[in-house]
Amino acid sequence: MEKTVPSMETRSVLAMSYILEDYKKFGDIILEAQKKTKNRDFSYDLLRVSQGKTIIGGSAAKKVYYENKSIIDTINEHGYISNFIMCNYCWGNEYDAIADYFYNYLIANKENIEEIRVTLRRLVELKFEKIELDTGLDFTSKTYRTDTSIYHSMHINYLANMELVPMYQSGVVYYKTQNSPYEIELSTSLGKITEYGRKIKLNTLIFDPNLIPSNIDNSLFDEIVSLGKSKQPETTAIRNSVDLSIAIEDLQYMIESTFRAINTIEDEQVRLNLIESGTKMLEELGKMKIERDVLESRIKQSHPTITEDKLTLEKKLYKQRRDFASIDLC
Repeated sequence: MEKTVPSMETRSVLAMSYILEDYKKFGDIILEAQKKTKNRDFSYDLLRVSQGKTIIGGSAAKKVYYENKSIIDTINEHGYISNFIMCNYCWGNEYDAIADYFYNYLIANKENIEEIRVTLRRLVELKFEKIELDTGLDFTSKTYRTDTSIYHSMHINYLANMELVPMYQSGVVYYKTQNSPYEIELSTSLGKITEYGRKIKLNTLIFDPNLIPSNIDNSLFDEIVSLGKSKQPETTAIRNSVDLSIAIEDLQYMIESTFRAINTIEDEQVRLNLIESGTKMLEELGKMKIERDVLESRIKQSHPTITEDKLTLEKKLYKQRRDFASIDLC
C-alpha cells in the first residue's frame, strides 16, 4: 500500500512562511473566534472584509481583521485568508495536524526560508495547487516508464536529473533519477499535457529552484523520450543479446523435440540417418552457444551498465511477454 504523504495547498504554505513568528498567536485568535461564533462562513466573511467588500453582519470577522490587519494582508498577498484558515485550523479548537507538519518543517528550516519561498512561488506559477512533502521519500529507488507516443501515455512522471534505464522493450522509455528532490505527475489528453491533475511530491523544499522546469508543456515529454535516443547503443546491445539467446533456446527445444520424434521411428536405417543429422545440428548449436557467450562478454565490457543480472532479467521479461501474448483470452 502506497504511503500517505502530507499534502497542503501551495499558496497556504507560502503564506505561512511569511507569518511564522505570528502563526501560533494568530492561530489562537482564529480558533477562539471560531469557537465563539456560530457562523460557518466566518473564513469567507474574513476574506470579504479583508478585500474591502461590504458584508451584512460578520462582526466577528470584522473584529479579527482590524485587530490583525497586517498578518491577514500578508496572507492575502500570497494566498487567500479563507483557504489559509481551512488548511490550518480545524473548526472548533485545534490546529490541523497536516498544517502543523508543514509549520514544524518551515520552523526547522528557517535559515533557508528565502530559498523555500522561491521554490514555492515557482510551484504556484506552474499551477501546482497542492504540494506533498515528506522528507523520507526516495525517488531514486523507483524505475519510471512512459510510452514513446504521448497519445498512449495517460500520465507522465517528470523528475530532475533523469537517466535512461536501457531495456529490450521497444516503444517504451524506462528511466530513473539520480537525486531528484521531487516527482511530478502530469496528465495528458489528446496528445497534450494538460493543466489538470498536476501533482508534485517532494522530499525537501530546499534545493536549486532551477531544477524545476520553467514551463509545463509537451517539451517535458520530449525530454523523457530523448533519453531513449541518448543511449541507443545500449538498448540495441540488449536486444541483440536477448534475441540471440532466446533464438538459441528455441532452436535447442526444436532439436530436442525432433529427437523425440526420431526415436519413435521404427525404420532403423531412417532413424539412424536422422540421428546422425540431428547430432551434427547439436554440434553446430554448441558452437552457436559459444559465440553467444562471446557476444555477451563483449557487450558487458563495452557497456558497464549492462550486467549479467540485467541480461538475465531481460530474457525473463521477454519470455513472460511472449507467454502472455500466446494466451487466448476469447
